[in-house]
Order: sequence, then structure tokens, then C-alpha cells
Amino acid sequence: MVKAAVAVELLGAGLLLVATAASCKPPSCNPSGRRLARPSATPSLGMSATVKSPSASAQTDTPISAASLYAIFYLPNGSNWSFPLSQGDALHSHPDFDADKNATVFFVPGYTVKPTAEGVRLAIKAFTTKHESFNFLLLDWTLYSGRPYVAAAMNMGQVAELLAAWLERLRAGGLAAARMWLVGQSLGAHLAGKAAAAMAVRPARVTGLDPARPLFWFGSPLTRLDRRQATFVDVIHTDGSWRGIGVRANIGHQDFWPNYGAERQPGCHSGFSGAYGEG
Repeated sequence: MVKAAVAVELLGAGLLLVATAASCKPPSCNPSGRRLARPSATPSLGMSATVKSPSASAQTDTPISAASLYAIFYLPNGSNWSFPLSQGDALHSHPDFDADKNATVFFVPGYTVKPTAEGVRLAIKAFTTKHESFNFLLLDWTLYSGRPYVAAAMNMGQVAELLAAWLERLRAGGLAAARMWLVGQSLGAHLAGKAAAAMAVRPARVTGLDPARPLFWFGSPLTRLDRRQATFVDVIHTDGSWRGIGVRANIGHQDFWPNYGAERQPGCHSGFSGAYGEG
């Protein structure tokens, strides 16, 4: 299991549904009492998903546009429907989409992982089979989220603006911002936050699963996930040790540090080689 999957597993278990749950301090509160060293600026690794994109490379000749970004609507029966964001509010015309459900979840993958990756499958399962009161969609931005990491990070801002514009069209079509829940992993956590911040009305919730640290930690909160971007922002840190590549501070209204946010999570690969999860 990749480390990102741990955060998704916790999400699916319902941990994040309890907004009043107690949070732990960052990894410096480890039982040994030793303050963990600052991690090095190593490129973020995470989940990225696509149905149509032939490869995961952020260096592409395809201009970033709503026509090259896809939303994938997953249904409890295992089927899915993919459409470009340029189709605007086409989602409202789908017979299985219900804007009055408790929440419509928009999952934003991170860096260079396929839709068959374990973490993506866990998220789909958690929201479509365990919680049928949710609509679940995934943003496919694979054309712009692949290697190299620096290029993917540079693409993120424009993708976030297009995602925000699409969410505004959905809101104009009848999906209330109070029922929008953005969930982003690694680089996708910052993308989700920036999209939420760009909306005219803040969405109900943004959840960050291991927000990426490289290139974001020393920047303005406007460039990364921040508690001011939604009515409620919660974060799960599962890669915040000294060797980790996740954010090592509380940045949400509620932050969770399973096993003190250690890089070695139970049942998961250790080190960078296990974090790609490209299967």
C-alpha cells in the first residue's frame, strides 16, 4: 500500500467526517521527545488519475484549457462517465447526478499516478460504496500533472483557475457551494485549495491528503492549501517525518497526524520508491 492510500483509508473509515475530533501536533511531538529534522526539498510524489490521457507528462504541447481537463463521474455500480470541463454544467443532465445529496466530492489527484493506483481505487470505493449520500467526481489533469515535478507545480495554478470556473458553472446550475467538498492529494491538495479560493462563494470543505511540501512550504498561503480557503479545511499528514515530503505543520482547521505523521506507515512502502503508486 502506498502512503497516500493510508490517508484515503482513514478518509473512507469516516475519520474526517468528525470535524470536532482531536488533532495531534506536527511530528515534533513524537514520543521520543526529539525534534525531527527538517526534510529536504525532494519532489513530491502522489496520486494522479486519468481515463483518456496516453501518458503522464507535464511537458506537453497541449495548451491548458477546459477542453483538455476531464471530470470523471463514478457511480456505485462501478461504471463511470468522463467529460471535458468545457461542457460546463453537463453534469446536471446526468440521470444519476443528484445535487441535493449531502455532498458532491471532487477528488483532485496529485503527481503522476494512474487511475488504477491503489489510493485512487480506495477513494472511489470509500465515496461510492460506503457513502451513497455523496456524488463522487475525479479531476483528470494528467496531461499537466506528470514529470517533471516543477512543470506540474507550475501548471497547477492555471488548472486550479479552470476548475474554479467549472465549479462556478455547476453552482449557477443549482449545486450549492455548501454541498461542495474538494479532496486533494499531495500536489492536488494545493490545487484544490487554490480552486476553492478562486470561487466567488467558498465551498463547504477542502480536505488535504498529504499536501506536498516542495516548492510550496516557504511561499505565501495564497499559493498552497490554507484554512481560509473553505468553510472547513482538514488535513491528514502521513508523510511528515524528517525524510518525508509532506507539509510538516498544521495548516487546516483540523489536522490529523496518524502515527505522528511518520514516513513509515503500517502496511506501506517506505522511502520514495514506494510513494509513486503508478499501478
